[in-house]
Amino acid sequence: MPKKLFEKSTPKQHYYKNNRFQQLKGFCYTVQTGSMSNAAKKMRLTQGAVSLQIKSLERDLGVQLFERGKNNIELTTEGKKFYTHVAPHIYGADEMFEDFIKYLKQEKSNIINIAANNVSICYILPKYLQKFEVAHPEVKFEIRNLVREEAIKRLMNNEVDMLIYSMKIDEVPKELDFIPIVEYKPILLTRKNHPLAIKKNLKLSDVKSYSLLRLDQKFVTVPNFDEIAKHYGLKTKIEFEMGNYEILKKFVTAGIGISIVSSICLEGEKGRDLVGNNLTEYFPGIIYGILVKKGKKHYGLTQDFIKILTTEKLLQAQIE
Repeated sequence: MPKKLFEKSTPKQHYYKNNRFQQLKGFCYTVQTGSMSNAAKKMRLTQGAVSLQIKSLERDLGVQLFERGKNNIELTTEGKKFYTHVAPHIYGADEMFEDFIKYLKQEKSNIINIAANNVSICYILPKYLQKFEVAHPEVKFEIRNLVREEAIKRLMNNEVDMLIYSMKIDEVPKELDFIPIVEYKPILLTRKNHPLAIKKNLKLSDVKSYSLLRLDQKFVTVPNFDEIAKHYGLKTKIEFEMGNYEILKKFVTAGIGISIVSSICLEGEKGRDLVGNNLTEYFPGIIYGILVKKGKKHYGLTQDFIKILTTEKLLQAQIE
């Protein structure tokens, strides 16, 4: 049972009760920014005012929302549950006026702003853009190639409408919603005539006899590669700093080596010289999807494009 903090209250303790929205904003912004002082700056109030809002909210709820230390505050178990419950409503309501203005603009606008990384731009977006433009020839796409941290920052600042990225569910920021589009499997990428291309029950020990290629370690081709490769004694022969899938595929096609990558790199490779042998026994898959602000509504062409991304199955690099 949640710990009861206050059995009795006075009218003074309920100073903020008639402005419940202000209480909840103070609480949510404190969680979002990491401190009451940062929340106060965001709300253009004093830190004391935000502190009173949260104390008043705790009194009204009868539970403690934060554990307060000398230099930091942490959500209690009840605080985490409460934040999950109220955050979508507060952020949504907080932007209601702005969203209505954007609604009027988006109804007339033909521009869709997207942030994505190089992989998503090269292998996921083309088929969706192609199909969408057939139905909506008036559309204009503005696509920004950004690292994930910068893209999230711009999304939170309403500079882009959505992000297209790979994401683990536990990595999704609490202010955002993640809508999966497609999951790609880890594969051993080889030429069609390579001895391992059609080997059944492929083991990582089979890979040790061949030259292994990989991209820059900052470029996550499959999750947990370094730990698993070390465990099985795999060593790379060639590493590409600042490389990409297209460079890697050129080397594999030339017979210089093989590589452990995501099957996304085979989008558009049907009928060509490359094949992928399933390695899901060793590595997890990678889920690509859309990131949007929690509680934010989209209208017009932006809404239609999100719908086609989440309902149309246009991608084909599926490995059995």
